[in-house]
Order: sequence, then C-alpha cells, then structure tokens
Amino acid sequence: MGSTLADPTGLLAGFSRGGPPATGAIEDVFIVGEARILAGVVSERLRVPQGAEVFVGGWVAIAPPATRGNRVVLSVGGQATHPARFGASRDAASSGGNAARRGFWGIVPTGALEPGRYELGAHVLHAAKVTFADLPQRRFIEVVAASELVPNLPSPPTPRMRLQLDEIAVTRPRDEQSADPTFGSIAIRGWACDEYLGEPVSDLFAVPEGANAVRATIGFPRPDVAAALGRDECLRCGFLLRIPLRAAQLPTLGVSFACVSADRQFVERLGRDLVVVDAP
Repeated sequence: MGSTLADPTGLLAGFSRGGPPATGAIEDVFIVGEARILAGVVSERLRVPQGAEVFVGGWVAIAPPATRGNRVVLSVGGQATHPARFGASRDAASSGGNAARRGFWGIVPTGALEPGRYELGAHVLHAAKVTFADLPQRRFIEVVAASELVPNLPSPPTPRMRLQLDEIAVTRPRDEQSADPTFGSIAIRGWACDEYLGEPVSDLFAVPEGANAVRATIGFPRPDVAAALGRDECLRCGFLLRIPLRAAQLPTLGVSFACVSADRQFVERLGRDLVVVDAP
C-alpha cells in the first residue's frame, strides 16, 4: 500500500495515518452475482467486467476498549471511496491476545473505473485515536470492457451444446444490516455439455438482457447426467451461476447463455426466458 491515500469522498476526514498497526485480512473478493471466488490468493487478478460490483470481505482485530466507533474503509487504486460494514464477531482467540475479531464486507462498484489493473485495500479507522491503519494484504482486480469477458470465438458450424437449467431461485444476503430489498441474486443450477466431444463445456457465461455478462462456476459432479448420457466424461458438467438482482426484471428475464466448447474453439449462444418467483 502506498504512503499516500487519496480521499475524494471525505471518508478519512479528520483522521491521519498512524496509531496501532492493523491486524486482519481481506479473505474474499468476488463479482456480485458470480459464484467464483478469489479467496486467499495474493498474486492472481480477478477480471471484472466494467460496471459490475465487487464484493470485498474479511476480518479485522481491534483491541478493546477501543472497539466502538471504529470503521473500515475500502480503497481502489489508492483512493478511499467505499465504506464497509461490520458483520458478525469472530473467535477472539484465533486473532491473538484479547483483540476483538470482527468480520467486515463492502461493495465496490466499477462503473466509474476505466479498464485497467487496480489494487484493493482495507483501512481500519480507530475512533479513539483519530488515526487509520492499512491492512497489510494486497488484492487486485482487472477491470475489462464487458464485451471482453465472453471469449471472441466463432459459433460452431452445427449446434453441439446441451444446456439444462434445473433450479432457479432468488437468494438474499443474511446480513441483517442489508436493508436494500433489491440486493441479492438469482441463483441458477444446471448442467452443460459439449455433445460433439462428449465432455463438459470449458466455460459458461450468462448475459442477461441489458446487463453485464457473469461467469458460471463449473465442474460440479452430476453422476445422474453422466449416467443418462452414457458418458463418464460428462460427470463434472454441473454449474452454478448468480445473476445480480439489480440487473434482473422479475418475474421474467431473458438470458443468453454463452457456452464455450470443450476444446475452446467455439462459443454457442443459447437463449432462455427465465420465470423467476421471489420467495416471500
């Protein structure tokens, strides 16, 4: 983390860098609406389509009695612009000494960021000492144009992908502080195979109408599908993906699924109209 930290929105007003060092970690970095997680990885960069939101979560340890009034601020590219929220307390013994270990999370929008590489940081504001300290870790994201997320490959000469959607449901965050009724995602589970090669697709993307593409997490075991198709190679054809609820128009949402062939030579797009019922 650099020695200077820009503060364009005034989140650090009245605070100066110093005081006790910050103990904690950024543990999870992932695109809101996407199941794939960058957890515990220092050097890898998460590719984020421009305009998507990035979830950043982790923990900090703050020695009592100076726990009330403390805050965590997230920074992107050396600019402190995003407040984080505290979640549930964690096991104090695992953080060393008598420090209180608190989980935190925040949402970083990327709509105003130009394509490029950005460092993510977390900073603990100590209310009693009017100082802030940086968490020592470094995490990075690479913002790309949304059109670059799906590989630019030709369509196959004949249809060869098979896609099945088994479960569609709306999920909400468990954090009680999340008052925004639109915050959540549409979780889709199913399976996808390259029938020509008899193997799971090598990648899968969902492109909702009027929204950015999201990448599915693939490789879930589906012995039922492998048995039905008579192809043991299709065992790990299951997938899970999450479409941000903010991007969805319930109860019906048109989605184009981009299936990348097992040999990564073609992209076949399959359209679906999803009927989504939000649980009360």
